[in-house]
Amino acid sequence: MQTGTSPSSSNLVKFRREFEALYRGVDQQAVWDRIMEFYATTFDNVHDVMRRNDCTEDMSAHLVGIETYLVTDYVIGDAASSGADHVSDSLGFESWVLANY
Repeated sequence: MQTGTSPSSSNLVKFRREFEALYRGVDQQAVWDRIMEFYATTFDNVHDVMRRNDCTEDMSAHLVGIETYLVTDYVIGDAASSGADHVSDSLGFESWVLANY
């Protein structure tokens, strides 16, 4: 299944194309709203979940080729030398997720 990857396509448009092919007749807007509510709640609580973020331990995924994002709000160690693909605070991470997913 292919979705439009055009930069002009919004995430909602991409979601609707993909979703419609799989779930005909289901209220897409209600599903999208629930997904956005989930992520908003998740990002609101990110500081409660992430009490520490160890650059060495948490970036080991990068060594096996997994794309990594280091959130620096409660970082332990040197973020600059972590090897993470992306580095920012939790607000930057939220913006990145919304822009890319």
